[in-house]
Amino acid sequence: MSPDSITDAWTNWQPSQKNISRSYEEHFYPDEFNDFAARMQWAAEVKKSQSSSYRQRHKGLQPVVIKAVADKTVKLNAT
Repeated sequence: MSPDSITDAWTNWQPSQKNISRSYEEHFYPDEFNDFAARMQWAAEVKKSQSSSYRQRHKGLQPVVIKAVADKTVKLNAT
């Protein structure tokens, strides 16, 4: 129960929980941040280098069938 006796919330202000939370933050944050930064960089580069493309609006649960040619690049974008 929180100090207002109305809301319930998980908090990490108590020393034992705070130490556990801090150790996880210190361990995982650098990787999480680097992953996020890499995704943002990729998104920025994709917007700059997008060439004309074929777009197929697919609805429903049927699989999308793509006919490709050997030794040719097929780029997929799930946006």
